[in-house]
Amino acid sequence: MGGDAMGQHGGKLIRELRKSRHLSMESLAFEAEIAYRTLSNIERGITRQPAHHVLSQILEVLDTHQKVSLPDRHDVLESFGYKKDYPLPAEREIQWACRRWAQDYGHIWFPAYLVDMSQRILAWNRYTPHIAGVNSADPVTSVLNNITVFDMTFGLAGQFVKIVNRDAYLSALILTIKNEMRLYTEEEWYEPCMTAALETYPEFRRLWESTPTGREAEIGTGHHVPIVLDIPNIGQVSFQLLRFPFVVDSRFWIVQWLPVDEVTALHCLLWKKEEARLASQPSAA
Repeated sequence: MGGDAMGQHGGKLIRELRKSRHLSMESLAFEAEIAYRTLSNIERGITRQPAHHVLSQILEVLDTHQKVSLPDRHDVLESFGYKKDYPLPAEREIQWACRRWAQDYGHIWFPAYLVDMSQRILAWNRYTPHIAGVNSADPVTSVLNNITVFDMTFGLAGQFVKIVNRDAYLSALILTIKNEMRLYTEEEWYEPCMTAALETYPEFRRLWESTPTGREAEIGTGHHVPIVLDIPNIGQVSFQLLRFPFVVDSRFWIVQWLPVDEVTALHCLLWKKEEARLASQPSAA
């Protein structure tokens, strides 16, 4: 796409996003803290390549009025000659994703949770605590707040349960996550995120550094190696983890623990009954 065509196409996209949110140019420019003329020149294609931070400010304001999908964001950036970017979700985007996840997946009767691309666990359903041997009413579930997949797998897991097939499962997990995160290696948040996990968990560092970067893992089909847990007072259960991105915003991933065998499925049904009983109990005054 030539320079003039590039600027005109990008300006048209921004104008369409603005009008679909019923925003005037004056309002958008004011909220984005840019000059009216700056926005006008962008929308009319006069400015062929606005500064990246100016586009980011415009997109952020548009998003506060109505979510700008990741594909739309990428279309705007590429229309002005910039690479696709994957910024960490803002708080309002996290709240939107949690609501959408709860609506679409919160009711399923086996463990499931929502993560973002940095592997932060943002929300989990009432059956998730059962893989640690407790129910959703147990105070210990507070440890699931503000943690990452790395914390859960390399830190918390050993405190509550035993991963029977630890080596095979962790190798498959690292391969899958490493493949998912290849898109993000140039993002500002990537290095601090990975450094924190690598410095906190030596076992994670060993596996991460020993996993060849050239190997491919199929995105969206799980780890291929089920996780076998030995849970106190329950025994062994087996799950196949299924990871797939939100269609609307691929910075968010849904993780579902699918029962592999009849014994595990039976335990999931028992957990469902227990949670229904807890939900029916009157809350303490």
